[in-house]
Amino acid sequence: MSRSDLISEQYMSRRARFYLLVAAGRHLIIGLLCVLDPGSFTSGSYQGIIDAVAGISLGAGIVFWGYLFLITGAACLIAAVVGREAAARAGLLFSVVTTACWAGGFFASIYGGTSAGYTGAVIWTAVFLKDATMLRQPLRNPFEPLIQKVTADLTRRDK
Repeated sequence: MSRSDLISEQYMSRRARFYLLVAAGRHLIIGLLCVLDPGSFTSGSYQGIIDAVAGISLGAGIVFWGYLFLITGAACLIAAVVGREAAARAGLLFSVVTTACWAGGFFASIYGGTSAGYTGAVIWTAVFLKDATMLRQPLRNPFEPLIQKVTADLTRRDK
């Protein structure tokens, strides 16, 4: 497989599709929880997230976030199914934006004194950074060149 095949709009590795499916699952589950059980988000740690959308009239803050997460999850799921770079970038961009907002909301709660701890801020920041890294090149992982080299070496050796 040539390098041009790897970056072709027609090619997406199973790993890339799985990554998008995991992102889709994360967003869809959180979105459903926000929409179907908004009362479970009672920790003060969510206050910064809720306050960020307090002026939006599309529903209670956490429910609004739920709809954003559902849209993001759907975008990632579609990207995994169609296997196109543009769709993957769109899904990951939605993921980067929503996770960055939640990370910021958790940091705002820490700053505002309503947070129950630092864990939420750390985890959401890590997810944001991971998705931002993948957004740069969603069709492969950082180890893809190594995998290709080893596979090529093994193929040559077996001949």
